[in-house]
Amino acid sequence: MNKIVTLFILFILSRVHAANIESSELSSFLDKIYKPITTNILDLYVEIADENLTKKLSEKQVYGKLNDVYVKSYFQHDKDWSSEVVGLGDGFAELKEMIVASLFYANYFVFNLALDETFSGYKLKQKDNKNGTVFSGIDISQKKEFNEITIQMDNRKRLESWTAYDVRGKIITKYEWTNEDWCNGKFLLKKIIIDKTMKQVTSKSTFEIFYKYFAEIKSGLPIKIEYSEETLNTSDKTKVEAKKEIFLRNYKINEKIASKFNKQQKHIK
Repeated sequence: MNKIVTLFILFILSRVHAANIESSELSSFLDKIYKPITTNILDLYVEIADENLTKKLSEKQVYGKLNDVYVKSYFQHDKDWSSEVVGLGDGFAELKEMIVASLFYANYFVFNLALDETFSGYKLKQKDNKNGTVFSGIDISQKKEFNEITIQMDNRKRLESWTAYDVRGKIITKYEWTNEDWCNGKFLLKKIIIDKTMKQVTSKSTFEIFYKYFAEIKSGLPIKIEYSEETLNTSDKTKVEAKKEIFLRNYKINEKIASKFNKQQKHIK
């Protein structure tokens, strides 16, 4: 995955606290986004796997015999995610960190679309256009990740896209929403498209999310993310394409697996 796009996803993921936003229209929509992690989930375990990862690592012939390399992720209410790589032998610390980083954005879709904090802190100006409503935001504190943003709401008062500007260029994030019976009227994220335009590189990254209903919590969780990326070097016109499928499997909900793991890690430290 493109490094800047990865950092951008992790930037969004890191904003997990409640925030005040100037626009009541924008705040109202953000309150209506379906978030898979709810008060019904206090302890969660999930395995995150890239179906091609084991094959790619095996082809290098330096890691020994590999059967299934994947990431175990643990979530406890009011705590950060914890992760560990399974399927590799002892050592390979740097490689394991890279694997976790390359799959960690999957936790973003399980955990929380924390756009409230992302949009807070900007001085917003509202203006209607043919597509709905656009908000222009300026970081007057000079403390935000991006100096300027614009937020586009569609005619149904849903978040359509937002654009971040800084000295490197701009990043446009677009959203597609859907509904399911188990969403209780909230908006379910179906797809994210990130268009990045920098001085010498442009790229388009797409994440499409597929869900499964879990009766024990009366809601749905992601089970697959289809990811694709196209990167173009504007100076020499070289183009690189990449695709992968990320599977979220073997969910364990409120079985205290994350709690036990975190206690073990604390004891080890």
